[in-house]
Formats: sequence, C-alpha cells, structure tokens
Amino acid sequence: MNSEMKLLIAIIVAMGAGGYGYYLYSSATTGTIKEPTEAVKPQQFAETTDTQAQFPVPKNFRKSSDNEEDSSPFTLPQLEQSDESIASALAEITDRTLIEQLFNSHDFIRSVVVTVDNLTKSNVPPQFLPVKPPTGEFLTDKKELEISDQNYLRYEPYVSFAEKINLNRLGRIYVRYYPLFQRVYLESAGSGYFNDRLVQVVDSLLKTPDILETIRVKKAIVSFKYSDQKIESLNAGQKIMIRMGTKNSTRMKEVLRKLRGKLVNLADEL
Repeated sequence: MNSEMKLLIAIIVAMGAGGYGYYLYSSATTGTIKEPTEAVKPQQFAETTDTQAQFPVPKNFRKSSDNEEDSSPFTLPQLEQSDESIASALAEITDRTLIEQLFNSHDFIRSVVVTVDNLTKSNVPPQFLPVKPPTGEFLTDKKELEISDQNYLRYEPYVSFAEKINLNRLGRIYVRYYPLFQRVYLESAGSGYFNDRLVQVVDSLLKTPDILETIRVKKAIVSFKYSDQKIESLNAGQKIMIRMGTKNSTRMKEVLRKLRGKLVNLADEL
C-alpha cells in the first residue's frame, strides 16, 4: 500500500515505527479501546459534533486524483473498502514496494485513528499499529542494559521515509479521506474532531525531552522498561520518540513541526 497519508504518516512513523518496538520493549500491557455504543451512520460522519473545530478540514475538496490533468470528481468509498482506494491514491506519490515493506494496510484508517488517539496515553494497542516492526531484535550493550547505538539504526528507514514524503500532496489525500477518519474517531470518542486530536498529539510528541546521556533499561515481566522513572512516566508517544534515539527523534521533530503547520492551515494550503 502506498504512502499512508503523510499527515499521519509522519506521526505514524514517529509513533508507529517505534510503536511496535515500544510494545515489545515495554510492559506489554495493551491500552483499552472504547467500543462505540452505537455505530455512526455514514451520512452523519464529519458533522456530528457539538462544537466548532479548532483546526477545520475543508469539505469541498472533491478531486479524485492528485494529477492536475484529472478533474474527475472524487467518490468517498465505504470505510470497509477504503484500504485499496487509499493505496491507489498514494501510489501516485511514493513507492508502493517500500510502503508494503514498512506498513500494514489492513483496516488502515481505523488503525491510524486508534494509534494516534492512544499516543498521549500509557499504551498503544499493538493490534492496531499501522506500521510493521523494525527488522532485527531490540539491542542492549553491557550488563547495565544500556540501549545500543545499533538499535537506533533499525528506525532509520521509517525516519527517512517520513522526511521524503511531500506534505502538500499527502495533505490533499488526507483531506479527501478525512470524513472516514472523522467517522471512526466519533465512534470511539463520541464527539470532537480527529484533526484537532491529531494536532494535540503532534504537540505532545514535540514536547518529548531530548535525552543526551546513555539510556538504560531494566527487564520487566515480558520485556524491558526504562530504568529512569522520569522517562518511564512519559506517555506512550514520547517514550517511542526516545526509543528511536536522539538523532532520529530530532529529525522526526523537524518533520512533525512541518506537519503541524499543514494540519492547522489545511483550508489555506489546498
């Protein structure tokens, strides 16, 4: 599947790449997902909220393709059939083979929403991660269980991918499919706007402290936890950023700053 919405991919990379690793590395307890008490009807999504969006998403973007020569109208697919539709759209802007190597395409929109919404909580549900695990195993040095510098190299492909994505083009794809993201978000949150939530999560990731000293871990029941309680007490997304290593997290923060600029000005950019 292709570049999964960079407006989310940037996040998903920052969260997802590390996210899977975080699941293996942390206490292995999974976050709970609030099941919708009543499914949101397709004709209701995107407008069924009580307050105005802080960062609104345009509703009249209807081109079916990012190709300037293609002026055909866009028809929003059903959520259950959206994976292939998104894949086709994203195939226009990135290498499909690379996407298939790094990401899970099944039930992609729901996976993105659930993962994003849990990044500021204690755990990210591993069953919804839209990113495949980094290759290799979690590496430590010495008996003190210091995270090895070689371990950070495992996240390099995800960070490089995020840096190369064209935010403008991915933003347009995000806007086209936004009603589906909003529908899934309402099913679990009940109210509010997914794009506003996404901006909140980006802000949280950008507040991740830079850890310059060696990071130590300790064995937990299933895998590892951070030895420093200040790090261990951070939310899931921030611990993921730290897990990627200072160099990678610094690069990801630059991507996230640009991402935030797009997310809060979608109406002006498109």
